[in-house]
Amino acid sequence: MQRPEMTFFLRNFIYFAKLNLKNFFKKPLKKKKIIFASINIFILSLILIVLNYAGIFHNLHLKISDSFHGKDRVSPNIVIIAMDKDSISDEMLGLSNAWPYKYFIDILNKVSSAKVIGFDYVFRKNDKDEQLFAKAIKDNKVILAQMSKNKNSTYFKELFFISDKGFETKSLDIYSSSAEIGEIKTLTNDDVLRNFNIGSYDGINIIENFAVIISRKFLNINTNDYFYDKIEQKYYLNQDKSKYINVVDGQFKIKFFNKPYSYKYYSFVDVLNGKIPESAFKNKIVLIGPTAPAFQDLRMVPTSDAIPMPGVEIHANAIQTIIDQDFLSDQSDFGQGLTLFIVTLISCFACLYLGIFSSIVYVFLAGIIYFFTAKISFNHGIIMNMVYPYIAIVLSFISVYLYRYFTEIKSKKELQLAFGKYVNPEIVKKITENPEMVALGGEEKEITVFFSDIENFTNVSERFKPKDLIILINEYCEVMVNIILQNHGTLDKFEGDAIMAFWGAPLDLPDHAYYACKTAIEARNALIALHEKWTRENKPLLNFRCGINTGTALIGNMGAKVRMEYTAIGDNVNLASRLEGINKQYGTHSCISEMTYEKVKDKFEVRRLDKIRVKGKNIAVTIYELLAEKGHLTEEALPVIQNFEKGFDSYQQKNFTQAKEYFNQVLQVRPNDEPSKIYLERCDHFISNPPAINWDGVWVWGVK
Repeated sequence: MQRPEMTFFLRNFIYFAKLNLKNFFKKPLKKKKIIFASINIFILSLILIVLNYAGIFHNLHLKISDSFHGKDRVSPNIVIIAMDKDSISDEMLGLSNAWPYKYFIDILNKVSSAKVIGFDYVFRKNDKDEQLFAKAIKDNKVILAQMSKNKNSTYFKELFFISDKGFETKSLDIYSSSAEIGEIKTLTNDDVLRNFNIGSYDGINIIENFAVIISRKFLNINTNDYFYDKIEQKYYLNQDKSKYINVVDGQFKIKFFNKPYSYKYYSFVDVLNGKIPESAFKNKIVLIGPTAPAFQDLRMVPTSDAIPMPGVEIHANAIQTIIDQDFLSDQSDFGQGLTLFIVTLISCFACLYLGIFSSIVYVFLAGIIYFFTAKISFNHGIIMNMVYPYIAIVLSFISVYLYRYFTEIKSKKELQLAFGKYVNPEIVKKITENPEMVALGGEEKEITVFFSDIENFTNVSERFKPKDLIILINEYCEVMVNIILQNHGTLDKFEGDAIMAFWGAPLDLPDHAYYACKTAIEARNALIALHEKWTRENKPLLNFRCGINTGTALIGNMGAKVRMEYTAIGDNVNLASRLEGINKQYGTHSCISEMTYEKVKDKFEVRRLDKIRVKGKNIAVTIYELLAEKGHLTEEALPVIQNFEKGFDSYQQKNFTQAKEYFNQVLQVRPNDEPSKIYLERCDHFISNPPAINWDGVWVWGVK
């Protein structure tokens, strides 16, 4: 007949051959993962740190971090008198450049109860009431705004002030009468205003920022108390360092507390006409400035949401930032680098040890967690990088899964293809998750080997057509293989009608002898159901014999390059095969060695058959017939086993006459017991031809 071959190991051996190409792949998987993770973390972190330092994607970072602004309450101590559309309309006051100074004098008189008054407006004309306006400014200690001309700025070395050569010189008396003049020039890297210069230097005087001066006045801090600490990067407003501004490169970050037009606004014309009570301004900071689009003093800020913020309200946010000491600073370069390293480290190891779907979930969760971590950090004044940590998470995922695909995932697929049909799915899962547990390159270990063969297969095959015979054999093998796999066995091979399997490899199995014997018992019981089916189908009844032995064997990849198999070889494997064949001599179905018996004697019912020396072996071994699991013997079987044991003991002691009596008692209960018949023949032979004096009771079989 044609011999059916199973080629389930080819892919497996190709895979493990690859592992031996380089020393790296000889390392246990966990070590390989750690080595890869270390290299990957170092490379990714270095690349991302360099890119971050180069400022790539900086504007994207700014736009994302802008979303953290605008979640706080604006200060009730700041009010704005708006030179709005209503005020400059033809029906009201008209264009502001035509306003007489009298309007401003009246406004100052109405807000004289304010603690600090600031004009965010540059006056450019002479007026007949200029002297009166100058006196009102002086009396109310008003802060005026002034903008430098030069757009190309350098930094004043000592104090990091923007150094602008040349300011708009004002011959107007109102400027000489002002309590102080504040710088209002702004610089931005994009279309969104986020920072203010701390001040400017005109070659003679240092002119602080408009918001800084107003804040100091509100906090009752002397003008000359400021100093800059280069190391701490703080601009201290007073000598005791209780009030300061975080300054980097001559600028400080404005925290925008809410959306545009969130502060308390009053229309210039309403205040002028006495519609607003003077109590509304008492002890507060009053900022007077343009808000109408015609002034072109509207800027996009982090909280704009497509609505620009008037410049005067930007100053209000800057003032509140200083007064509340609620500053923002970019995370330091070292801190950003450390963050990138930690994020990359966690992401790499997470993706290395999580499954693909869990890793995808991790990527999303890590992004969300980082976002809220950055938000908390923002609320504590530190702006974390909002681009590169996300890139680190994604690149970690991609790089790890490329690595895992070419090493681990691809290997798992190959292992699953290699073992999936021939090893219990649970074992396949363990192998694919921990391939380092399997020494497929070759190792010696204790296993239990199972050989089975169909009884009288030659006679059956002669009476059947090949096609029908294959169907019958496949049905039989299907049942046998399922039982082997369910009991954690490894199906080694089919050889014609024979099956070889073993337990204890590729994964360790402490009770390997138990599961091998359990398989033999369950297969025998399953055959009863098959016989009933075949009887109904008028098919021949197949039966099997099996041999089981426990011992050390060499296990691993064996064969040639074109074909290799994961198999077991050695004397103990051969003995299991001999025990399968020895069943024919005793008329039994399941034979186990004394090594297997010692491991399962408390779990199975057996009958001691003989002490034999098989062909090709010099060492004698006691063999047993495997009958049933403990407690499952029939009542009829108990006296059979007891009398057979007594007969065997008498036979070993050369008391052949007494042995015959016991074996005859067995036959009275079970007339067709083949082992008893064999021993009766032996006893008759030895009674007529006594054995040698040194006879050890071993029977030598010259057949396989």
